Amino acid sequence: MELKTIVTCNQYFNALIVGDCAKEALQAFYNLEKGYKPTMSTYVTLISGYTHCDLYAEGIALYERLHKDKTIIPPIKFYGVAINLHYKSDMFDHAFTLIETMRVEPNMVVWNAILSASISVGQHDIVEVVIKNSLEEVNPRKRFGYGQDVSKILRGDEEL
Repeated sequence: MELKTIVTCNQYFNALIVGDCAKEALQAFYNLEKGYKPTMSTYVTLISGYTHCDLYAEGIALYERLHKDKTIIPPIKFYGVAINLHYKSDMFDHAFTLIETMRVEPNMVVWNAILSASISVGQHDIVEVVIKNSLEEVNPRKRFGYGQDVSKILRGDEEL
């Protein structure tokens, strides 16, 4: 199959991943690099796919590669995906430190990702930090409901 643009390549990767062919997507990605420069969409698609298919080592390797490239500034969506990847690969501590090394300011996407992960692993001390930081991002009219939701989660009444 001839892939003519990076957009076509990204769609092809997504189709492979959705079809549970993540390893084939990785191979196609390595072949792609010979002719195209990957975009952030490429990285987000692949890392999300590896997380979805439980191919954590591959996702971490790709994340590390992107993180070392200082010429690319990942969008906030990327960090939510990266936190989820690290959490699911039993690297929760690293997921939390991602917030400190981000090249952009964390927003609710990031805080919700780390909140979900910290509750799942029972890191309630981190939940406090997340709540303090994330409340600044929540619309003041919605803070009460947000706090109630987190309270229910911590009591075990509800999941994120």
